[in-house]
Order: sequence, then structure tokens, then C-alpha cells
Amino acid sequence: VSLIECGPVRTAFLEKLEGVAGGVLDGADAETRHLFSRYQRHLERIFREAAQDPEEVTEVFLAALRAPRPALRYFSTERFLPLAHLRLADPSGCSYVAAMHHAVFADDPEE
Repeated sequence: VSLIECGPVRTAFLEKLEGVAGGVLDGADAETRHLFSRYQRHLERIFREAAQDPEEVTEVFLAALRAPRPALRYFSTERFLPLAHLRLADPSGCSYVAAMHHAVFADDPEE
């Protein structure tokens, strides 16, 4: 068994997210809508800067499938390796959650 960890992949994910958000968040309080908006901006930036083509990610899957002795983990990009290291170094998950919170919410120009 191998775990293949992908970063963002160019798909219709963001378009689908935009379509769902409006209706789902209609009944949410202002703070929740604001936090979701910040999260959505973060996603858009990450996808713009780091999204991979599906074919590029497929090559990682094929490499794992073809390997005579597949590795336990494969990464489709090195960009997110520091986050993966946090997950492995801190089994409680606290370091990873703190890093993700900082990445998503710390640099908001509206704050």
C-alpha cells in the first residue's frame, strides 16, 4: 500500500466550490461567511500559484504502480513537503493545524 499525496490539481474543483458556497452560506452568520471568503481567496491563490496538471499527477501514480517495491509515500509536488513533515513530526496534529491556520488566515490584506 502506498499513499500518494497530491497538492492542488487543475480540475473544476474551484468552480464547483463557488457554486455551492452561495446557497450553503446564506443562513450562516457574518463571521462564518467572512472566514469562508478568506479561505476561498487562499485556495484561489494556491491553485493559481501551484496547481498541477492532472497528467503530471498521473505520472506519480504510474510510477508507484510500476515500482517493483513501491515506497510508502509519494508526493506529486515538493511545495507542500514542509506541511507533510509537520504531520509526521507531530502525531497530535497541532503543529500542522497551526501552520495551516497561519497560511490561510495570517496574511489577509483585509485584516
